[in-house]
Amino acid sequence: MNSMSSGLNNSRRIGTAYKVATSIIFGIIGFALNFNTINFAFPPYTATVLIGLLFPMLITQAWGWKYGLLSAMAGGCQSMWWLWGPSNG
Repeated sequence: MNSMSSGLNNSRRIGTAYKVATSIIFGIIGFALNFNTINFAFPPYTATVLIGLLFPMLITQAWGWKYGLLSAMAGGCQSMWWLWGPSNG
Protein backbone atom coordinates (compact mmCIF):
# COMPACT_ATOMS: atom_id res chain seq x y z
CA MET A 1 0.00 0.00 0.00
CA ASN A 2 2.82 2.38 0.80
CA SER A 3 4.50 1.91 -2.60
CA MET A 4 1.20 2.58 -4.36
CA SER A 5 0.72 5.80 -2.44
CA SER A 6 4.27 6.81 -3.30
CA GLY A 7 3.57 6.20 -6.99
CA LEU A 8 0.48 8.42 -6.91
CA ASN A 9 2.38 11.23 -5.21
CA ASN A 10 5.15 10.93 -7.77
CA SER A 11 2.61 11.06 -10.60
CA ARG A 12 0.98 14.19 -9.13
CA ARG A 13 4.38 15.81 -8.71
CA ILE A 14 5.24 15.15 -12.35
CA GLY A 15 1.83 16.46 -13.46
CA THR A 16 2.28 19.64 -11.44
CA ALA A 17 5.81 20.15 -12.77
CA TYR A 18 4.50 19.74 -16.32
CA LYS A 19 1.76 22.32 -15.74
CA VAL A 20 4.20 24.80 -14.18
CA ALA A 21 6.74 24.41 -17.00
CA THR A 22 4.05 24.70 -19.68
CA SER A 23 2.57 27.79 -18.01
CA ILE A 24 5.97 29.49 -17.91
CA ILE A 25 6.72 28.62 -21.54
CA PHE A 26 3.32 29.88 -22.72
CA GLY A 27 3.84 33.10 -20.75
CA ILE A 28 7.20 33.73 -22.42
CA ILE A 29 5.79 32.94 -25.87
CA GLY A 30 2.88 35.30 -25.18
CA PHE A 31 5.30 38.05 -24.18
CA ALA A 32 7.24 37.60 -27.44
CA LEU A 33 4.05 37.65 -29.52
CA ASN A 34 2.97 40.93 -27.95
CA PHE A 35 5.71 42.69 -29.90
CA ASN A 36 3.78 41.84 -33.08
CA THR A 37 0.62 43.81 -32.51
CA ILE A 38 -2.44 43.73 -34.72
CA ASN A 39 -3.58 47.27 -35.48
CA PHE A 40 -7.03 48.35 -36.62
CA ALA A 41 -7.25 51.91 -37.93
CA PHE A 42 -10.38 53.85 -37.12
CA PRO A 43 -9.30 57.39 -38.02
CA PRO A 44 -8.40 59.34 -36.01
CA TYR A 45 -7.91 56.39 -33.62
CA THR A 46 -6.05 53.11 -33.81
CA ALA A 47 -7.05 49.99 -31.88
CA THR A 48 -4.28 47.55 -31.04
CA VAL A 49 -4.76 43.86 -30.20
CA LEU A 50 -2.07 42.06 -28.20
CA ILE A 51 -2.51 38.44 -29.28
CA GLY A 52 -0.09 37.15 -26.62
CA LEU A 53 -2.71 37.78 -23.94
CA LEU A 54 -4.56 34.72 -25.18
CA PHE A 55 -1.89 32.37 -23.82
CA PRO A 56 -2.38 33.12 -20.10
CA MET A 57 -6.15 33.03 -20.64
CA LEU A 58 -5.86 29.64 -22.34
CA ILE A 59 -3.77 28.29 -19.46
CA THR A 60 -6.32 29.67 -16.97
CA GLN A 61 -9.18 27.94 -18.77
CA ALA A 62 -7.27 24.66 -18.95
CA TRP A 63 -5.79 24.39 -15.44
CA GLY A 64 -7.17 27.18 -13.26
CA TRP A 65 -6.31 30.65 -12.10
CA LYS A 66 -3.08 29.72 -10.30
CA TYR A 67 -1.43 28.47 -13.47
CA GLY A 68 -2.87 31.35 -15.51
CA LEU A 69 -1.43 33.84 -13.04
CA LEU A 70 1.93 32.06 -13.22
CA SER A 71 1.80 32.27 -17.01
CA ALA A 72 1.02 36.00 -16.93
CA MET A 73 3.79 36.63 -14.40
CA ALA A 74 6.30 34.62 -16.44
CA GLY A 75 5.44 36.80 -19.42
CA GLY A 76 6.26 39.93 -17.45
CA CYS A 77 2.55 40.37 -16.71
CA GLN A 78 2.46 40.75 -20.48
CA SER A 79 4.19 44.14 -19.98
CA MET A 80 1.33 46.03 -21.59
CA TRP A 81 2.33 49.27 -19.94
CA TRP A 82 5.72 49.00 -21.69
CA LEU A 83 4.33 47.94 -25.05
CA TRP A 84 1.71 50.66 -25.13
CA GLY A 85 3.35 53.68 -26.60
CA PRO A 86 2.38 56.72 -28.57
CA SER A 87 2.74 54.82 -31.84
CA ASN A 88 0.73 51.68 -31.07
CA GLY A 89 -2.37 52.77 -29.24
